[in-house]
Amino acid sequence: INNFSKIYNISPPQKSPILIYKKNKPIIKNMTWGLVPKWSYDIKVGSKLINARIETIDKKTSFKGLLNQNRCIIISDGYYEWKKSNEFSQPYYITNKEKKLLLFAGLWTNKKLNTNNYIASFTIITKPSRGEISKIHTRMPAFLDYENINVWIDYKKSDISNALRTIKKTEEKLEFYSISKNINSLKNNSIDLLRPFKIKKT
Repeated sequence: INNFSKIYNISPPQKSPILIYKKNKPIIKNMTWGLVPKWSYDIKVGSKLINARIETIDKKTSFKGLLNQNRCIIISDGYYEWKKSNEFSQPYYITNKEKKLLLFAGLWTNKKLNTNNYIASFTIITKPSRGEISKIHTRMPAFLDYENINVWIDYKKSDISNALRTIKKTEEKLEFYSISKNINSLKNNSIDLLRPFKIKKT
């Protein structure tokens, strides 16, 4: 993963390093955030498929066909979430308490665009928020423990029911703090975005 550039502000349809299982081994590929199903004639559909709810993932046409062999892991230091109220919206940075990488469960696919070109894309699986995170947003990524990486991506050794059971039971130790609204612009991409921002009381 050291060969990938550091990005501090990723949004769809940007690319992100994704861990998949291919040719009997785990590999990391850069993929576009926003799933473009093979059956879709419009690549813009990816802008609507950036997340997949775990409650319906095995029922929706766009996702259920990928659960068997196209499970992936999105690798991240943390993620941003906006807390919205009637008065204002405030972004927060959410990360691991022990400063470990966060592993989000996801699905991926290859969509053929023409004779020589494909688009590799992914979606992040989400579940209802738990604990303190529920004060910020109603949803959160479905996390994976390090010891369950192969359970999720190695489809030859782990079936769908076992893989889904793994991400449903994972409890990530998270912490969060408010940050600047500068993350709202993709022009801003520096480590300064991760600095705590004191909310002014009115």
